[in-house]
Amino acid sequence: MEAYFQAQEKKHAERKRQWEEEQRLAREKAIKQAEIRRREAEAARQHEAEVELQRRQKTWELERQQLDLHEMRHLAMELSASCQRIGVRSGKVAASTRFCLPMARQNLERDIHRMDLEAIPTAVETRTEYDWMFGVPSREWKLVALLGVVYTRESIQSRYWISIQAIERYLGEVGYQPVVALQRAEQLLNTARYYHVLVEDPALMALELLPRPLDAIAEFVGELDNFNMINLLAAKLEELAFIPKPAGANAISTSKGAAQAESNCDSAMA
Repeated sequence: MEAYFQAQEKKHAERKRQWEEEQRLAREKAIKQAEIRRREAEAARQHEAEVELQRRQKTWELERQQLDLHEMRHLAMELSASCQRIGVRSGKVAASTRFCLPMARQNLERDIHRMDLEAIPTAVETRTEYDWMFGVPSREWKLVALLGVVYTRESIQSRYWISIQAIERYLGEVGYQPVVALQRAEQLLNTARYYHVLVEDPALMALELLPRPLDAIAEFVGELDNFNMINLLAAKLEELAFIPKPAGANAISTSKGAAQAESNCDSAMA
C-alpha cells in the first residue's frame, strides 16, 4: 500500500509539473503574441503617421507655391501705413471732457455702479503712444481696465500681484480687440512665418515693429504707476505685474449712482 501511494504521489506530482509547464508555455506564448501584435500596431501607427506627415508636407508645399509674394509684400506696406495713419489721427483728436462708455456699459452691465465717476483719473486722461490700439476712445478701454481689473474690491483687499496679461484677457473677454489693420498684420506675419517666406523682407519686418495689446496696456500701467495708483514690479514686458494702491481708489467714487451715469452717457452720445 505504501508503494502504491508513493507511486500515486509521483504520478500526481508529474501531472502537476506538466500542467504548470503547459501554463508557463501558454503564458509565454500569449506574451509573445501580444508583443507581436503591439509591434504590428506600432508599425501601422508609424506608417500612418508617416503617410499623414507626407500628405501635410505636400499640402504645405502646394499652398506655399500658390502664395502671391508680391501681393503679400504690397499688403504689408499698406497695413503698416494704415496703422501709422490711425496713430497720427488719434493723436490729433481732442479728448472729450464727458464720460461715456457705450461699449463697456453693454458688456459690463452688472458692474455699472462702479462706472459713475466724480472725476476721471489723470492717468486715464494722459495720452500714450498706443492709445489707438483698440479702435475706441482711449478713455473707454482704459477705464474698463481700471474698473474691471485694477480697482476691484478683490484686488484691493487681497493685495495680490496682477499681471498685465490679466488686463489683456479681460479686455478681450468684454470685446476690445486691436484695430482691424493690426489684426490683419498679425495674420499676415503668421502666414509668412508658417510658410517661411518674406521673413526678412523690409515690408514684413516693419510689421514686426507694430504694437501689440500688451504694449498699449504696459503704457497705461506705467501711467498708473507714475500717478502713484499702483505699485509696479519692474520686469520684462511679458512679465509686468503690479499691486493696486487703495489710496489711489479715492479717484473713483460711486456716490452718484447708476441713474446719473446713464444720464451722463445719454447726454454725451447726444
